[in-house]
Amino acid sequence: LSRLTSSGAGAILALTGMECTAMDQVTLGLATHVMPEDRLPYLERNLSVLPRHSRGRAVDHVVEMASDGNSRGVDFLAKDPPAHAWERLDETDEDQSPFVNGFAHDSPVLSLVDGLDSILEEETTVKGIVARLEEMLAKEHLGEKEREAFAEVRDRIVERSPLAQEATLRLLLMAAMPKETLETCMARERRVQTKLLDGKDFRAWAAAATAKGGEEGARPGGGWEHEHVKDVTKEEVDALFAE
Repeated sequence: LSRLTSSGAGAILALTGMECTAMDQVTLGLATHVMPEDRLPYLERNLSVLPRHSRGRAVDHVVEMASDGNSRGVDFLAKDPPAHAWERLDETDEDQSPFVNGFAHDSPVLSLVDGLDSILEEETTVKGIVARLEEMLAKEHLGEKEREAFAEVRDRIVERSPLAQEATLRLLLMAAMPKETLETCMARERRVQTKLLDGKDFRAWAAAATAKGGEEGARPGGGWEHEHVKDVTKEEVDALFAE
């Protein structure tokens, strides 16, 4: 998540548990193409008949003609296909393509990042992010849709374990450093997760989830070890990362 095309999007996904839409995934680099499920038979059929000697660029053409958009931001359905490419799926389709001039429509995560960009870039703690969100929500000129979206982000962040949230954000920030590798990140995350799994919050969450039949996002009835992220100290987070 720290290596996405938008670091702010990685923080939002990690701290809120929001799910990406297809457009989010393509725009963020989590996926290369997006296509409706009913086009998979078309894709499979055309890929299966490609001669072995013509694979490579030909595969790219087949995938593009079956897709509605790709991670390069190319709106290929709005252009005439090359002479050697397959015909478009529907020549009468005049609906707006998901991609226009490199910008994605229907990308809620990216829309949030656009509105919270300065907060996500400047703050290095969850406590700081939540405080800035509270300041933003207190502004009278904020639009109704923006207020609803930002309030949801804040609520999703604060309903989770405060200590785990601070640890998650620090893991993301450290993973974004130039010299970090997958191996160093995984070793660090294992160390932190092991300590969190042995902590009060995980045991309380596990008991609450079991009592609620495995309900996702179950919050302990007695609350977390810390009432709010502002109660988590730097020393407590440091202890999770200590070797």
